[in-house]
Amino acid sequence: MPLSPILRGGIHKTLSSGRSNRQSFSAPNSGGEGARSTARTSPSLSAEQIALARQLTGQEGKPVATTARLFGVHRAILYRALPAVAA
Repeated sequence: MPLSPILRGGIHKTLSSGRSNRQSFSAPNSGGEGARSTARTSPSLSAEQIALARQLTGQEGKPVATTARLFGVHRAILYRALPAVAA
């Protein structure tokens, strides 16, 4: 269903006014233009937990998914925290 001309005009006016005022459409207090931070940290795991996870996956050979379940986090969080662990 096509947009009505009135609705289309309103959208165009809103977007063009924002562009002319150099406004960012990111969330408030998000840090401005870019929205997402480039550095990702793992706040759900402490340094001690990361060290233990590194020991479990490296020396003891436990799978990352099993180790993640032990800590109650998704395995992607462990892969981010332990960059040396191969998939």
